[in-house]
Amino acid sequence: MRVMKKNGINKFEEVCELIINNNEVCECFISEMSINVTQFFRDECFYKILRDDIFKNMSSKYEFKIWSVGCANGMEPYSIAIIYEMGLLNKCIIYATDFNESVLKEAENGIYSNDIKKELELNYKKVGGKFSVMDYFNEYDKCFEVKSIIKEKVYFFKHNLTVDKVFNEFDFIICRNVFIYFDNKLKKKTLDLFLNSLKDVGILALGKNESLNSNFQTDFIQYKKGCCIYKKGFNK
Repeated sequence: MRVMKKNGINKFEEVCELIINNNEVCECFISEMSINVTQFFRDECFYKILRDDIFKNMSSKYEFKIWSVGCANGMEPYSIAIIYEMGLLNKCIIYATDFNESVLKEAENGIYSNDIKKELELNYKKVGGKFSVMDYFNEYDKCFEVKSIIKEKVYFFKHNLTVDKVFNEFDFIICRNVFIYFDNKLKKKTLDLFLNSLKDVGILALGKNESLNSNFQTDFIQYKKGCCIYKKGFNK
């Protein structure tokens, strides 16, 4: 309906034809379909496990590659980079992907409205932040911007889970609140992609209301009881 309104179209059949034959309208439609609701340090429990458990266990690695799937406007990958404040940031490379190119541009800019600053500061403290979260941002009159020391650790690019393939090998894949929009067939295809993208005993994190497809129960082992975080099986 939003695409129809933007293009002054009243009939569903007309917008379907335009989506098929007009690249600009097709891109508009894809953009409107994407879910871009996110926030810094979303889900206190998840980030506490990252800080106090997963990242500590990975501290001996020379390099640590992370894939943030469905990154939207970049708040999740930037949150992950900030959580690395324990001194591991120099070892970390974060790949952040989305199929919506317009939100990827916003994410690369790393500029956010001051309207969310109080929420950001509160969430940072909830997950055990030890400093002032604004140490990681440049502050302006109406907005704040992620500092370059954080930006340079996050690489944003377009990737579509429905059609694109493995592009790297990762220690940690974070795909939260994406599967709730997938049917079982697409979920299975995506889990295959993740399985082939993870290093041996690599870790996969899903959203708190998401779970593995039953076909993958032997491919992944629950990392910690009560959380939706899994370790790739040793036999893989």
